Amino acid sequence: MRFFHPALLLLILLFHSILAGAPGIANVNCADFTYDSMAIHWDTNISATSQVFYGLKSNETIYNVTVLEDVNSHSVTLINLTSNTSYYFYSKSCVSDECASSLIYDCKTLGVIPPAITNVGTRSVGDTFASIKFNVNPRSDGSVMWGIKPNDYINWQNDSQIFDYHSFAIKDLFYAKTYYYRVTACYKAGCAVSDEYTFKTEPDLIPPEITDSFWYGFISKEGSQVAIGILTNEPSDCKYSSDANRTYYSKSLSFDNYSAINHTKAIPIEANRDYLLFVKCADVHGNPMKEDYEIRFSTGNVYKASQKPNYQTETNQTPPSKTNQTIPANPNAQFSKVQSQFEVYLSYAAFVFISIAFAYSLSHFLKKQKSKKSKISAQNEAAKEAGAKSDPSATEAPTENKSEPDSSSEPKSDLPSSDSSFDASSIAKSDGAPLEIKQDSKPQDSSETKAESENPKANPDAKIDQQSVGTNALKTEIKPNVPKVKKEKIIDPDAPLKAKKSHHKKISAEK
Repeated sequence: MRFFHPALLLLILLFHSILAGAPGIANVNCADFTYDSMAIHWDTNISATSQVFYGLKSNETIYNVTVLEDVNSHSVTLINLTSNTSYYFYSKSCVSDECASSLIYDCKTLGVIPPAITNVGTRSVGDTFASIKFNVNPRSDGSVMWGIKPNDYINWQNDSQIFDYHSFAIKDLFYAKTYYYRVTACYKAGCAVSDEYTFKTEPDLIPPEITDSFWYGFISKEGSQVAIGILTNEPSDCKYSSDANRTYYSKSLSFDNYSAINHTKAIPIEANRDYLLFVKCADVHGNPMKEDYEIRFSTGNVYKASQKPNYQTETNQTPPSKTNQTIPANPNAQFSKVQSQFEVYLSYAAFVFISIAFAYSLSHFLKKQKSKKSKISAQNEAAKEAGAKSDPSATEAPTENKSEPDSSSEPKSDLPSSDSSFDASSIAKSDGAPLEIKQDSKPQDSSETKAESENPKANPDAKIDQQSVGTNALKTEIKPNVPKVKKEKIIDPDAPLKAKKSHHKKISAEK
């Protein structure tokens, strides 16, 4: 195997570097200026990559754009720049690790230039609409403004999209009318306004159409009438007749509303008769309907006008269907119905109010009577107490003389005699409550007791008390010691008089 001498290899590598080396850069320049972009061009002696460093200052080229393709003629476009601003840059090209850079140059972007508006015109014009279009360079937004007087634009539309072509559809225009308009285009800080242009809408040649109808009967001072109403698709004047095939201008009977879409008319009618009316309308531009619109109805009872519409139009189109319905003859029937309902509700409210007032009055009266009755009862009790105080004998119960049995015939009682002392506190109830013992102020005489016992006929009602035997027996009454509650006395001014009368009555009775 054959080897090269190392010195020979070193010589070959050195010769290759001398022959290839770093690329040489020449012909650096700026081109294709706009208000936000520019292109940098340069050439190299060998194929190499392309790279541009740029910035707002010569020592601050912080932005760069790189193209890795190896070429001899280089072109790099800088975008999103500021208008009317100077930028500093230098170009750089590399072959492998060998790179070369140019000197620092500066170029300035263009100032704001308004877009150029071209090809302004109308694409189409109708009786109530128009379409306006135009081109713009550079791309920008667009708008259009228009009016019926020169330089007096009261309407406008805007398109915020950035395009080089704009189109606007204008609607709701007047028939056969001349309009004046301008278009505008804006991008960044620059705007352009076109010259004034005009267009004229087409005249209206289409007659109106009746889209619906209605009627109802009512009674007025003039007699029985029916109100007829129709609706049109555009402002119109409408007429009617009782015979067919008459032109609009030959019909003499007109509806009340002019240049409107809602038309009404009150027509005198007779009961139990069929009616057929032929209607035609003309728009504000004088375009009359060619065919009649028929309105047919029958009157049975005037107070119940029956309606069964028969729709026919000049365009042979069937308007919205209606169901047969009975409408009250009086147009104020709905109001009368509401009024009657209101009166019913008002009467009900009045009834409820009166019932509540009566219940309250009755309750107040009963409370007053109850109070008065209790007061009278209290007065009567006070009068009785006052009478008892004025005549003590009336309140004392008669003392009942009981015959005592003879001490010789009956065993002795365990009760103490009148001479012995009696301790009332020693006697108590079985449940431990203290008892109160009342003692007669005068002891019963033994001789009298004996006489009564010997002669029972003297006192036939006398009874023998087994527990009070003896001449000196005491008559006792045992009662629980209940504390007395002091009652509030009601002073009756007539109490003394009533007591006096009671006393006199008692004396008269004894006599």
